Amino acid sequence: MDYISAIRAFTQVARRESFSAASRDLNTAASVVSRYVKELESDLGVRLLTRTTRKVSLTEAGQNFLLRAQALLDDFDAMRDSTQALHSQPSGRLRITAPLAMGQNLIAPLLPEFMKRYPQLSVSLHLTNQVVDLVEEGWDLAVRFVAHLEDSSLVARRLGVSRSQLCVAPEYAEEFGIPTTPDELMSHSCVLFCDDGSSRWELAQPTGEAITVKVNGRLSVNSMEAAQKATLGGIGISLLPEFLLRDDFQTGALLPLLTEYEPPATPFYIVYPQRQFVPMKVRCFIDFCIEKLGES
Repeated sequence: MDYISAIRAFTQVARRESFSAASRDLNTAASVVSRYVKELESDLGVRLLTRTTRKVSLTEAGQNFLLRAQALLDDFDAMRDSTQALHSQPSGRLRITAPLAMGQNLIAPLLPEFMKRYPQLSVSLHLTNQVVDLVEEGWDLAVRFVAHLEDSSLVARRLGVSRSQLCVAPEYAEEFGIPTTPDELMSHSCVLFCDDGSSRWELAQPTGEAITVKVNGRLSVNSMEAAQKATLGGIGISLLPEFLLRDDFQTGALLPLLTEYEPPATPFYIVYPQRQFVPMKVRCFIDFCIEKLGES
């Protein structure tokens, strides 16, 4: 029996609570994953998983084995990666999670070049605005705006900064005009990220002095993409990341506003599980992102 493959199959089934989901993650037939788990249970002489028509769950023995199995796999991967690093390129599958807008506009465009540089690597990019548990769900790394980590088993490394810009559709500008100073924003309809119809936007004077402007609007949303679409529709003024606006600025679909009043930049980070040896594929992706996104 291939113990490493069997243990890897078991841990993925345990995380995903599904043989079919684990088989997709591992890029292996579900029948093979099932055989690995059965062989492992037979060798150990205990049942690790309880299977029903709706769900797969861990037995008490399975819970105990999972903790030790993951530590073993981490050590094995680190040993393999450190050995491969001497003579070869990284291989296997790199699993990345990121917020939707950032993933679509910053991370996804980098992947073709990254994968051409490392042809033995496969990549799974999962986009969600929810903060996922990297260790529990088996992700190699996440790209996030937040550096604060509740989980001490994670490491955050700053990659770069995201800059924002005030913007408006020509349709809105023609009907309502455009503000020429930050104070004039208060008399305009703005697209907000709140629920009470008002918000505060942080800007900076040309001298660098920070200012806070209270803005109001009829539309509140909870995603940058929704704010972008609403702004394109002429409903109001938005404050959005530049990476989301580049194409719209180039085509003239949106117009930049008050460019001399630059909002504070927002740093973003790569977050990954803390290990004695960072896997080679993770190190390569971090280095590549720093190279392309411009901040070490």
